[in-house]
Amino acid sequence: MIRGIECLLALEETHHFGAAAKKLGISQPSLSQSIAALERELDIPLVVRGRNFEGFTPAGEAVALQGRRVLRSMDELREMVDRCRPDARKRFVIGIIPITSFVAPLLSALVIEQNPATSLVVEVGDMHFVARGIRERKLDAGIVYLVPEMLRDMVQYALYEETYCLVSPAQGGAPSARPVTWARAAELPLALLSPEMLNRRLMDKVFDDLGLRPTVRLEGDSILSLLTHVESGLCSAIVPRSSISALPGIWKLSVRQLVEPVVKHSVGLVMLREVVTTTWGQPLDALFRSPGVEARFRQFTQLAGS
Repeated sequence: MIRGIECLLALEETHHFGAAAKKLGISQPSLSQSIAALERELDIPLVVRGRNFEGFTPAGEAVALQGRRVLRSMDELREMVDRCRPDARKRFVIGIIPITSFVAPLLSALVIEQNPATSLVVEVGDMHFVARGIRERKLDAGIVYLVPEMLRDMVQYALYEETYCLVSPAQGGAPSARPVTWARAAELPLALLSPEMLNRRLMDKVFDDLGLRPTVRLEGDSILSLLTHVESGLCSAIVPRSSISALPGIWKLSVRQLVEPVVKHSVGLVMLREVVTTTWGQPLDALFRSPGVEARFRQFTQLAGS
């Protein structure tokens, strides 16, 4: 059946028997035989036959629609079976949002400590990219803001509470460690992340709730790019506290905790609920629930702000 579905989808893409066979690297008679075998198994015609390809029957259109899901599910099944082999090298694919790129190495280290044979792949994108990748089984887990309405079908492991700092050019060459209010920050020319990024939307909500309209001078999709403009003296930037220790040249700048209020957002690791119960997911679930994991992340964020 799987081979017949592959042939049917190739035919859907090319609308030509010969081209579909070439795409799959088989002969045209083999392609026709595979589709005919699928029709016999389902007991219904799928292709409107003539001298050339003339289209699909309603049943053929339905099979083509569902066929991609079937093939994707088979790929996922093969991958999960491969991961269960005793001699298999595990491959852990994690998705992260940009602001968590500074803490992701902590997770990588924890996974490798528990599974030395594991190879890691880290993919960066926005919240929608990470959530979609997990649901489509392209990602094993993600480090994201824990936004309940976006993650209802996932198990969530809280790692730390993110707070925010104002980074500014050092006045008189001397960095300042005194806290600064959001109201004062709104008066300064600011560099903020791009409006489509969740971090920026969270920042905008803080200003909106306080009835403030910040002076946005520059927008970008990278914290590092924002900081280079701060170093030039052009503006200040609002950045996550967890990123402070990893930013080059940060010691030259004024880093001040934002207060009134002290804004906190929960950051954590997420996995699909149905994956947690699998042979592959159970050890990860145990690891992520262990007290040492949250403690290590909490210690890192405390050091980052010190």
